[in-house]
Amino acid sequence: MKHSETVAVAIDKIWKNYDKEQMWEGYELLRQAAEKGDADACCYLGRCHLGEEFVWCGAEFPVDEELASRLIKESVRLGSADGVLCALRTGNLSPAVRKTMPFASLEEAFMTV
Repeated sequence: MKHSETVAVAIDKIWKNYDKEQMWEGYELLRQAAEKGDADACCYLGRCHLGEEFVWCGAEFPVDEELASRLIKESVRLGSADGVLCALRTGNLSPAVRKTMPFASLEEAFMTV
């Protein structure tokens, strides 16, 4: 699945280098895109708030599991296949959230990614 250009750039800045300034630039790109309803941006912004298990600790993004959960669930509702898999990985894919995903199955979401 292809991400929006903004999300693709943000992913490169956050997960493909170790420069704190670049990582925060990527974070800001995700924040802005999420505010505009980009489903994948919501997913990856949520990951930023889950701590060093999900993003390099050198970025020093604030850990906020409640915010992360809200963002990841929103990404599922908005149709992000990445969000579905992230929700599954983080325990956020409750039956209620699963009903909101636009995929017929987890396999369909997986195959989309």
